[in-house]
Amino acid sequence: MADASSLIGQSLEGATILSPQEGPQTWLLACPYDEILFGGARGGGKSLGIILCCHAHGLRWKSYARMIIFRRTLKEFEGFLGDAKAFLPPLGWEFKVGAMKFEHPNGAVIKLAYLAEDKDADGYQGSNFSLVCIDEIGNFSSMEPINKIKACLRSAHGVKTQFIASANPGGPLHKALKQRYLDPAPGGLVMHRDPVTKRSLYFIPSKLEDNKFLMEADPHYADSLLGTGPPWLLKAWRDGDWSITIDGNVFKREWWKWYGPSYEPCPNHFDQIIQSWDTAFKTKTRNDYSACVTIGVTKNAYYILNAWKGKMEFPELKKKVKELANAYGPHVVYIEDQSSGQSLIQELKRDSTLCIRPCKTDVDKIARAYAVSPMVENGMVYLPEADQWIHEFTEELSAFPVMDGVKVKHDDMVDAFTQALDKLAHRGQGLNIDFKKNVRNALRGLSIFQR
Repeated sequence: MADASSLIGQSLEGATILSPQEGPQTWLLACPYDEILFGGARGGGKSLGIILCCHAHGLRWKSYARMIIFRRTLKEFEGFLGDAKAFLPPLGWEFKVGAMKFEHPNGAVIKLAYLAEDKDADGYQGSNFSLVCIDEIGNFSSMEPINKIKACLRSAHGVKTQFIASANPGGPLHKALKQRYLDPAPGGLVMHRDPVTKRSLYFIPSKLEDNKFLMEADPHYADSLLGTGPPWLLKAWRDGDWSITIDGNVFKREWWKWYGPSYEPCPNHFDQIIQSWDTAFKTKTRNDYSACVTIGVTKNAYYILNAWKGKMEFPELKKKVKELANAYGPHVVYIEDQSSGQSLIQELKRDSTLCIRPCKTDVDKIARAYAVSPMVENGMVYLPEADQWIHEFTEELSAFPVMDGVKVKHDDMVDAFTQALDKLAHRGQGLNIDFKKNVRNALRGLSIFQR
């Protein structure tokens, strides 16, 4: 029987339509192992690699091929679905819109699905799949739903089952993926086994330069990544660098709790809504951002409703404060009472009906972050699972205060967030936090930051 790579790229009439690029895509198609993590750099050809693997699997196993491709949200499927619709129909696949699946004349099926909430994985109990693919697995907040889906890998017809995931470094699952697939075999391309299940695991690195089609079609793609994230994250995206240190050890990733689309917060759900601002008025690259965090407060929990940051001159920033206040109806708006925020406080008090509260701080920002971190550690802070801003918010807080031994340059959302929790702690909301004791503990060992 011909190998998978020789089958790829032929339409039903035998004309060449598409073939894998030499390198990672070819290695992926030929890889026989149970679990494969494919990826690294953004633009490395990961999604197309998954499409090619599904086509090859369908050609080999025909009607016994039952495949499913997951992404985190329906919106995230837009780009992937466009690629699938472009490449699969010329190869004989028909897209069934209502069922969100592709069918091949030989009986093979590729289903598309998303897991907006972790509990959605429960709906697949009892399902049988010969190939499970998760595109951009790093965007998930937990391995729990993924492990549930992997339990559906089985075939009564002798089909070799396989799990394939693509990812960029730097996402919420960075640490978990690195520990499972990369650390046992640094550099990848070496099979190792799960010590418990004995499943064979394999990592295939993919860099931007490996996607020659993209580099030729869009020579400036790498430049377009500039400004889309902090420098350490851009390095990870550009070079496929999984060696970056993600956690800054103040706010650990596993501490966050999550609420999904089925829970739609409204003002009536909360005892109060607060907004917390950290401001800057200059827009040059080296200057700080302004940032606002909106929190819905209940007796026992805090729900992050929105986190925004941007660079604006004073008039635009003043409009932004009013815009976000109109959107969420806060009971109180906290603004840092420093040089950049003082004029904003004065003008908003004069020409708006907002309840503006100036905030002065008498502790170092790192000490303040450590002091309020128990509120996160104890599971009192909830984040929305699918909002577009959540990735940048969690990355900034997880990296604070250091990344690869260097202080994080921009920590504006950290400042806005910790200022809000500071005020809630002092107002006696939620947990009974011994704030002064936490500050004293946090100040120990901080001399490196006081130089």
